[in-house]
Amino acid sequence: MTRACDPSPAQVHAAAAAEQLYRPWIVRVVSELSDAGPIHRRQLAAALPDLSATTRDYAMGIAARHRLLLYTEATTPSAYVLTDAGEELADFYHAAARWARTHHYPAQESTFVSRAGATVWLLSDPEVHLLLGHSTTTLPLGLGRRLDRPATEQTNSLVTSRVAQPHPEGGWELGPAGAALRAVATSLQNWAAAHHTVPPIPPQVAAARRTAPATSPPQAVSLRRAA
Repeated sequence: MTRACDPSPAQVHAAAAAEQLYRPWIVRVVSELSDAGPIHRRQLAAALPDLSATTRDYAMGIAARHRLLLYTEATTPSAYVLTDAGEELADFYHAAARWARTHHYPAQESTFVSRAGATVWLLSDPEVHLLLGHSTTTLPLGLGRRLDRPATEQTNSLVTSRVAQPHPEGGWELGPAGAALRAVATSLQNWAAAHHTVPPIPPQVAAARRTAPATSPPQAVSLRRAA
């Protein structure tokens, strides 16, 4: 049974998906196929010049394993195309990047890939989904205590970026950025529920993340794609 103070199964599943999908090369591959359409394997190097051959092949393999893309002969010539899950994920990346651009997360100067990736990384912690999913922007004492001494990098980032902020009368509340992030988190939860393409986080990884020291979000490598 899930207690009210614990993330729901849907929140845990969405965080598990985000854990696999925030890395810059996945964002880059999915977004490029969404924008450019089908790409023949011989055109991959030209379409993704900012990725090394090793990184590109790895990214394509991971995306295929998660059923985000496939290689089809239904096009002429045969080409890589996004699946329905991949197309919907590309839409989610755009929503995540828009939120980050509006609220200058993780920094005022950043690229589409770094904005989308950092936002998805933020949502890779079930605790973040739990905090965002409360019915009001003012967090009850039990939830707010999780922000007094953040146990994960992601919950710490909520505080340092002022997505969550101290309430004038004590405790914590979601700021404007946090209130807007709710819709992005809900979109991710809906995508993860509709597309069971990402395996759950191994228990040992989840445990390590819960006890990880709080630091800043990962910075994506410099990529050419702009918003």
